[in-house]
Amino acid sequence: MPGILLYGDFIMMDATDLKECLGALVKDVYYCGVDSSQALTLYVKDSQSKAQIEKLLINKPGFALINVKTTNSLSLEKTKSLEEILSRVPHQTIIFDPTATIERAQVMVSMAKQARQLLGAALKGCYFNSERRNIHFTLKAESAGQTINFALIREQLEPVILKNTQKLSKPFYYSITVSAQNPAGKVIAVDKASVVKKNVKGLLRKMVNKLKWPLLVASASSSIGMGAANAANSGSLPAVSNVNGWIDAAGGYLHNNIDSGGGGFVEGGLAMPLSHDFGAQLHAFDGSVAHTNSQGLDGYIFWRNPAQGLLGPHVAYTNSDHVYQTLYGLHGEDYWKNLTFVGEAGGMHENEVGGSYYAEAIVHWYAIPNLDLNLGGIIVQGDGAGQIGAEYQLGLASLPGLSIFADAGVGAHSLNYGFLGLRYYFGDPCDPGKSLERRHREDMVPPTLDLLVMNTHENVLTPRFHS
Repeated sequence: MPGILLYGDFIMMDATDLKECLGALVKDVYYCGVDSSQALTLYVKDSQSKAQIEKLLINKPGFALINVKTTNSLSLEKTKSLEEILSRVPHQTIIFDPTATIERAQVMVSMAKQARQLLGAALKGCYFNSERRNIHFTLKAESAGQTINFALIREQLEPVILKNTQKLSKPFYYSITVSAQNPAGKVIAVDKASVVKKNVKGLLRKMVNKLKWPLLVASASSSIGMGAANAANSGSLPAVSNVNGWIDAAGGYLHNNIDSGGGGFVEGGLAMPLSHDFGAQLHAFDGSVAHTNSQGLDGYIFWRNPAQGLLGPHVAYTNSDHVYQTLYGLHGEDYWKNLTFVGEAGGMHENEVGGSYYAEAIVHWYAIPNLDLNLGGIIVQGDGAGQIGAEYQLGLASLPGLSIFADAGVGAHSLNYGFLGLRYYFGDPCDPGKSLERRHREDMVPPTLDLLVMNTHENVLTPRFHS
């Protein structure tokens, strides 16, 4: 029988043969596995796909043993944990698991159970947030006079986490949080012992209806490398996930009523945590456009909660053909679903014109986690300009932090410009393949507009590139 090998009561199927047999219908298949009784079951998205695949398989004797079911037959809306999902899905032998969904669920459940054996009554629950790819271990609050030793518990959990992570056939990046606080955001209990009846049922039903199968367990975006663990002493994510940075280069063309011409620039930045709630960032650039050379340095110190927003002072210094300018303002960001609202305002001092003010606002829309579309405007010394931009992280396995970006703008004094460039993010060993949206909310402070006067003879707005 092609495709299926029988050894006594044991059944093995070649996934390649199955995919070849299904042809174009393979796109409708979410999972195929064998249960403890050696029965093969294949899960598809709907009744129409089920009928088509059954009709195809009935003419293939080697595949006639397969049971075809829809994912609705699993009644996922009634499940309360990943362990319960596993109990409904034949996972003793995995034949076809294109997103590694069931495999990851097995690893997480094994991790949670081993953690319970290790920590005993100290472990209150274990939960998974698929959007952030975070496994959250909740510890029981300390008793009077007692303090939780997070460092010791982290040391105890690390061998368990690494041992289970190494079982993954398709490496997957995720973070680990150890906290006495309940997890934030949309989560699902990993093992049955972690289920909280009053919170999980309605939330899980909402998640299933929205994400369907198989996105309950795994993030839709894939990543490379072996998972690693980060422990935190708080239920919220830190202001900066890890020391990280970026470099980029771009070229383009600029015109105003003084001059016009092509040019380019290079820049780099470094962000770092100061504490769980505070971070800092430094950034520098060097470039030349329209026959004008510019160099700049700026920095932030900020409070940030990646689930809410950011607030802190921003100071920027620029030298452009003997025009020296300093901006000093307050920078704020508000995160709402896949939108980020940015505002900044403050004073400006320039050696040619003295003191003045500036204000700007930007909206970032993450159409998908790796695509940022943004629109903004700025006023400097009473002159205005607007800019539209986009950045797309390519998601390359060999260069997970590589993105392409483009900006174009118009403004006072006949200003118009356009730039195209490449940017590379680096430095987070726990999650180098994280999405662009998460990089802008968990790592760096994303670029602002901050236009400036760059001509010594006449006030002419030109881009300050990025900050």
